[in-house]
Amino acid sequence: MAENETVWTIVVAAGSGLRFGSAKQFELIGGKKIVDWAVEEALKHSVGVITVLPEGMANGENQVEGGKTRSESVRNGLKAVPTEATIVCVHDAARPFVTDTVFSRVVNAVVNGADGAVPGMEVADTVKVVDANGHVVSTPDRATLRAVQTPQAFRASTLRQAHDQDLQGT
Repeated sequence: MAENETVWTIVVAAGSGLRFGSAKQFELIGGKKIVDWAVEEALKHSVGVITVLPEGMANGENQVEGGKTRSESVRNGLKAVPTEATIVCVHDAARPFVTDTVFSRVVNAVVNGADGAVPGMEVADTVKVVDANGHVVSTPDRATLRAVQTPQAFRASTLRQAHDQDLQGT
């Protein structure tokens, strides 16, 4: 963990899993729920973890209910993060096997002065921009594109200010 910093992680597990066909964060891998793998990994890099769960599943022990959107779910989790947290990571429960290196890099970026840091991977596929009718209007240069993942790390005060504006985003 970062010296002189208090890192907390919000593990977002409130999604419905529509694209997957079910709530994949509760599927079992190696006898353990995917969300439990994600929380276990987050605890290696944080003094505490808040898990955001679907309605009716939170037990109150560092667990809160999610909202109607991802932004609302993160906001609900952020409200439960202690005020002494200096860095807050947001991690998707459906990414249970993130490496120590990825967690360390995003946290260290914030320690070293960034307001926020997200891991991004180069895009290998060709991506097309289409209009409302599905017609291709352009092809962005893939060298300028990144697929963004989690964990994402933020200076706690910056993340709180952003969420105070009640905006939507991922």
